[in-house]
Amino acid sequence: MNKKVFKYVIENGLTVLICPKKDSAKVALQMWYNVGSKHEQPSEKGMAHFLEHMIFKGTDKLLSETDINAMSQKLAAYANAFTSYDYTAYVFDVPVANWDLLLPIYADCMQNCSFLQDHMNSEVKAVIQELKMYRDDFRWALADGLIGNIFESHPYHFPIIGYKQDLWNLKRETFLKFYHKYYVPNNATFVVVGDVDPEEALKKINNAFGNIPRGQEIVHPEFFFNDELQSKTFTLYREVDQAHCMMAFALPGVHEKKDFLFDIIATLLANGKGSILYKKLVDELSLAVSVSAMTYDLFDRGIFFIEFKPHKEEDIEKIKNIIYQEIQKLGREKISDEQLRRAIKITEIDYQHLLEDAHKQASAIGKSFIAIGEEEYPFNYCNYNPDTILNDIQILLQKYMRSSLSYFGQVLCVAQIDKDILKALQEESDRLDTKILSGKERDTVVEPGRYVDTVIAKKFENKKFPIAETYQLANGLRVLLYQTSSVDLIECVLRYKADQQWDPKQQAGIGYLVSKMMLEGSKSYPGLSFIQEAESYGITFDTAPGFIECSMLSADINKGLDLMSQMIQEALFDSQDFERIKEKTKAQLIQFWDTPKRAINQVAMEQVYKDHPYAHMALGSQETLVNISIQDAYDFYKKIITPEEAVLVIVGNFDKNSLRLKIENCFSAWTGQKINDLDYPELTPVAKGYVDVFKNRDQIVLAFAGLSVGRLDTEYDALQVFNQLLSGSMNSYLFALREQTGLFYTIGGSLVMNAGKQPGMVFIKTIVSRDRLQEAEEVILQCLDSSIDMVQQKDFDEAKEMVINSFPSMFETFEDSAQTFLFLEKYKLPEDYWTKKIEEIRAMKLEDMKNIVKKYLHSNKLVCVRIGRI
Repeated sequence: MNKKVFKYVIENGLTVLICPKKDSAKVALQMWYNVGSKHEQPSEKGMAHFLEHMIFKGTDKLLSETDINAMSQKLAAYANAFTSYDYTAYVFDVPVANWDLLLPIYADCMQNCSFLQDHMNSEVKAVIQELKMYRDDFRWALADGLIGNIFESHPYHFPIIGYKQDLWNLKRETFLKFYHKYYVPNNATFVVVGDVDPEEALKKINNAFGNIPRGQEIVHPEFFFNDELQSKTFTLYREVDQAHCMMAFALPGVHEKKDFLFDIIATLLANGKGSILYKKLVDELSLAVSVSAMTYDLFDRGIFFIEFKPHKEEDIEKIKNIIYQEIQKLGREKISDEQLRRAIKITEIDYQHLLEDAHKQASAIGKSFIAIGEEEYPFNYCNYNPDTILNDIQILLQKYMRSSLSYFGQVLCVAQIDKDILKALQEESDRLDTKILSGKERDTVVEPGRYVDTVIAKKFENKKFPIAETYQLANGLRVLLYQTSSVDLIECVLRYKADQQWDPKQQAGIGYLVSKMMLEGSKSYPGLSFIQEAESYGITFDTAPGFIECSMLSADINKGLDLMSQMIQEALFDSQDFERIKEKTKAQLIQFWDTPKRAINQVAMEQVYKDHPYAHMALGSQETLVNISIQDAYDFYKKIITPEEAVLVIVGNFDKNSLRLKIENCFSAWTGQKINDLDYPELTPVAKGYVDVFKNRDQIVLAFAGLSVGRLDTEYDALQVFNQLLSGSMNSYLFALREQTGLFYTIGGSLVMNAGKQPGMVFIKTIVSRDRLQEAEEVILQCLDSSIDMVQQKDFDEAKEMVINSFPSMFETFEDSAQTFLFLEKYKLPEDYWTKKIEEIRAMKLEDMKNIVKKYLHSNKLVCVRIGRI
């Protein structure tokens, strides 16, 4: 057996799992505690999740409340945590050279957290904002409601985050008791994935954790289910323009190791254009805008979700009946070899993507070990007996996925007569929050770091970055190849010049329609047979204006290139398919504008760019889509899909000589006309002011936007460096506002968003309650105006290293590598660009950065956009 994970148990009971991953740019560190919301007593609801937040707030010994965030910045690390019903995990992804500097932090947090009441006061406000944010996320709201209905008698019934009344009443003493019971080494598993030596890593881990005393033995209770033959439906009424529906079935838990089979079922049923339900509901009958499926693999019981968005509310019952019929057919009739091969291949590709990413591997290893005690299981996940798989799938379908055992949730548009009730409920919720939380003020200022100043971090050693082999076909197509055998995958991206910027103003969205029509059949594989042929090999395509992306197993590269060649040279534009795609796009537009967190980006871009092509929305608008005929789309296809200035990049495990021959065979006959460059209008800074869009939601999405610089502008690097300090980590100036005030759960953005050959934009976004909107606006603008003057030399040096340490991550996965090579090719940058860029950034001066930032970041140069109950 090829052992992937080295398992150790140190004397105090801490389990250590180390998975070497050679040449990984980062080391993934994850501490998994065997405690989640299901372990809470009635008086402790919401505690596991809130404890996860408070772990970052300092200890009695080593850490101040900002040290974890400051260490993340200093080491250029990604830090996060998550709480489930079954477990809690704390994660760092850190450059290889400094991974061991985080071990003292993990050890200190296991036993010495302080949980000061002052810190709890500000954090509970942020968590209330998180709770409201999830209420406005209808997908989350539906899933949460379904879980509560399915598990009436099990602790899964209660939301992980708790209810507001639970959060208001949490006491420090109860916190400490819960913490000291569960945060002990014998209830924890530490996972390390990266380019480390297992024996050396174990010594460092033992030194950090070995002196922590073993805790009392924890007897985890067995939770029971009062199962019943029943089906339930619930409805949420909101001011929405499009219904959102979700169906759920209870499944065996992770302990029974049926996840591979249910992933196969999800792919057979609803994932991908070749799936049963997508073909029927979206493509054939045009009843749904989208349909998908997923499993939520909880430890005691899992859940199988099927999610769909109907074109019309009156079709919901019809869609439900079709889903039940297709599940029944799949469970009783023979599944074709082609269907099964498709599902298995796609699942195998997902497994290969897991092997690419250290973070994903660590998560899979930690979860598997906590759940079933098998650290190697993620690597054996696909090793299922092919002789029994079909029969086993049908047994599961017949047993668990019956209509009489189904649960259904839907978000529908509130009736006009009920809008006053909805308004009253929202206002009462706001009033109660204000009343309760006004007594939970933070009186102290956020503490500066102390441990971070004692740590000496190694700088990234400049090295040679991957280089793609580049050549050009006679027709002008540029080809970039990078061979690597780390996993058995190939990522292929074709970028053509004309993205949505080239859409005629009166036909905005035409490029998007063309990109989707290329998946609707070719001369060799007309109609649905095209995507069926692709997915039978597990080949997945993603298209958008300006690019085609394709992922496949290494053995299927020839088939993948054949299909891509057909997409760009012989796509069929069937009139029925075109009308269906156009109607689906209209529905996607409704969904987009009905989602404030997404819509605010476009509103901001329209304010900053006005008539500039950067303001063009890929989907177009309801008005412009009406103007586009199938002949318009076909003519546009023939015009813009051309090898002139197109680039094909392939990254993965392939034989270079045979691949070059295949590329020549597939693409040498491709011809097309030259695409003219666009004439960009001159951009001017935005005027200070407000743009409000009414949308009835619990929270208001708030953004500030202004003009920035282009990607190759000499001032770009300075803005990128300061961006690390302003919003790039949990030690940023904007995140400090969250820590001090609890005004919002999340805040962030960029000073160079969408920077390309034309200027990008300053864009800062958060989500806030209506009752605290003015306060949030004031403190954010004050921070944007004053933060540049707060930067010290130490902060500046760390921010530069954060930018530099992001460079290796640009090659972490095959897709990352492909996009990085495309970037270099787009701007005609030299092979040693990253090496030289490191030298340039390190040579940057603090005063120069400050002067540049002040040119672009000021409240007088920003427009404020608000979407919500304005």
